[in-house]
Amino acid sequence: MKHQIRNFLILLISVFGLARVLRFVMRKKGPLVRVLCFHDVPDNDEFANLIHKLAHTCHFITPDDFTVGNLKEDRINILLTFDDGYQSWIDVCLPVMVANDLKGIFFFNSGLLDVVGQAEQESFVKEQLRVGERNTLDWLGAKKLVDCGMSIGGHSVSHHDLTKLDSQNLNDEVVSDKNRIMEKLNYEPVWFAYPFGTKDYYNDEIKDVVSTHYKGAFTAETGFLIVDKDRYELPRMCVEDNLSPTEVYRWVKGGYDIFSFLK
Repeated sequence: MKHQIRNFLILLISVFGLARVLRFVMRKKGPLVRVLCFHDVPDNDEFANLIHKLAHTCHFITPDDFTVGNLKEDRINILLTFDDGYQSWIDVCLPVMVANDLKGIFFFNSGLLDVVGQAEQESFVKEQLRVGERNTLDWLGAKKLVDCGMSIGGHSVSHHDLTKLDSQNLNDEVVSDKNRIMEKLNYEPVWFAYPFGTKDYYNDEIKDVVSTHYKGAFTAETGFLIVDKDRYELPRMCVEDNLSPTEVYRWVKGGYDIFSFLK
C-alpha cells in the first residue's frame, strides 16, 4: 500500500508538470544525466520493455561516453549500472543489452564471486547483501561481461557497511577487491559503488580511500547527475523490481526526485 501511494503521488507530480520544471532547472547546469542502478533483474520481458520505452525519448550512453562527457543536450542521457553480482545479469540483462548495442558498468563483490557454489554463498547473500535467496554470479559470468564489452567496477570484497570498519579493514575491502578483479579478469576497474550507497553508508574517510584507487564513485542517492560536481558522490536512481516500465519512466523524468525531496 505504501508503494502504491508513493507511485500515485509520483504520477500526480508528472501529470501536473513538476518533473518538467525540474528538468528545465537542471538543464541550466548542463546536460541531463541519469544513472540507473539495477540489482537482481528477474524478468527478461520487463527489462526489454523498459529499455525499449526509455530509448524513445532518452539517450543511452556508454561508460566511455560518460567519462569523456559525450552527452546529448536535448535528451536525458542514461547510464546503466548493476550492483552486487547476480546470474540474471547474464541470463536476462546481457542478451537485451547486446541486442540493443548497450554498455553498462557492473559492480560486484569479489568475495561473493569467490564463494559461489560453496556453503558460504547463502550466508553472504542473506547477511551481507541482506536479501533473500538469489542465483549469484561467478567468475566465468564476470569474464563473459568483459568479453561482451561491459565495464566492471569495484563494490568492496564483502559488501560490509564500510563506516563500521577500522582504517586497515576499510582499505583491505577496497584495495583487495580491485586487486582480485584485476587478477581474475585481467581488467582494471576505474569506478566504484559504495555498498548500500545512501549517505549513512559512506563518509569522507571512505571517499578518501576510494579516491586513491578509483576515478569516481557512485552512491544510491537519487538525482540528475551534475557533471562538474563531486565525482565521489555520483547519484544513481535505484530501479525496484516491482516497478512497471511506465513507472520507471516517470522516475527517470524526475518524478521520484521531487517525491524524495518533499517526503
